[in-house]
Amino acid sequence: MSTCENPSLPQELLLAIVDNIREDKKSLKAFSLVCKAWTDAARDRLFASLNISNLEGLEKIKAANIASSYAPHLRHLQLTAFYFHHKFWQDVIPFLADFTTPRLQNLTLTELAWHSLSADERSALLRRFESIVSLELSLYQQDTSNEIASIICSFPHLDTLILRPSLHRRVILGPTPSSPELRLPKRLSTLRVSYFSHDYRFVLEWLGSIPEQLSIHTFYITMGGLLPHDVDSVNKFLKALGASLEVLECETDDEHPSIDLTCNTHLRSIDFRFSGSEHNSGDVLSAMATLSRIGSQQLEQVVFHIPCWENGFFPMAEWIQMDVMLASPQFMTLKDVRIYSFSFSPAVTYLSTLFATSLPICHARGIASLVDSGLWEL
Repeated sequence: MSTCENPSLPQELLLAIVDNIREDKKSLKAFSLVCKAWTDAARDRLFASLNISNLEGLEKIKAANIASSYAPHLRHLQLTAFYFHHKFWQDVIPFLADFTTPRLQNLTLTELAWHSLSADERSALLRRFESIVSLELSLYQQDTSNEIASIICSFPHLDTLILRPSLHRRVILGPTPSSPELRLPKRLSTLRVSYFSHDYRFVLEWLGSIPEQLSIHTFYITMGGLLPHDVDSVNKFLKALGASLEVLECETDDEHPSIDLTCNTHLRSIDFRFSGSEHNSGDVLSAMATLSRIGSQQLEQVVFHIPCWENGFFPMAEWIQMDVMLASPQFMTLKDVRIYSFSFSPAVTYLSTLFATSLPICHARGIASLVDSGLWEL
């Protein structure tokens, strides 16, 4: 490694180079060895994220003694236990005790065996990460619904909460938490509930019961496989959010029921992510049903993420109905209509023409109807 202290490149350009190759670990490592003055810029990317998976991964990290290298730069820590759940969590907590991470912001706890931890271990884990702003959580097993509520409320600076179901065992749910000492983080503004099923129905019921504490403006939910009482819980939660909700992302399937947005009077953007079969028009119809139940007079953007429909039936009639609906006076505030797909196909080409040229009323109101092709981001 060169010992130069003053590289000829300005710091802003160095950071731009590092950002450009941030996904290329091999290039980042080579970049960090060019000059000592370049090392910190490269390490800031190389050591920004760390995934500790299972006991084997934990033992490798201990043996390599890399924790000290990561600590000053680490911003995202993921703890994952797919096997030997109890032992992994009981071993990782003491390891983290001396793992100082002043810049840590994002924490992912996958298959958290909360029920197997002692009160001291639980307290140590929560205290260790009080400063995080983003939490992604899935529980291996849960005995009472108060447990996940207490976990969420233990992070006072939490801004983003992502809930995922366990891959190995169903979560055991209890009644809706009613403990008065549980206070929702004041900064919580984004909630993502992936693969909702009915594992996390009680979370929405709990949040819906404390509307005075809610300030969530972005809500993402996977609606596939919902039962009637699940839909009721979603609608009650949306009603509790009221005017605070500004952005809704909804992943659907063929059987997805419509949801009620009549109380969300400040909704500005709604994003439908169709995951159903390309042979079924149910996604389009359910999206129309949801759009018909919007109470906002400030809706500016509607986004559709659609299948390719390259070889299957394309629900042309339903999309024409959607086109007519978006051109109606109910959607006069719209400024942006977008369609994303895996690739350009005859269906995408048709929709491009439909939304870009066949809505003269929309264009007369100044709508910028945009049809883009890109990756389907899940």
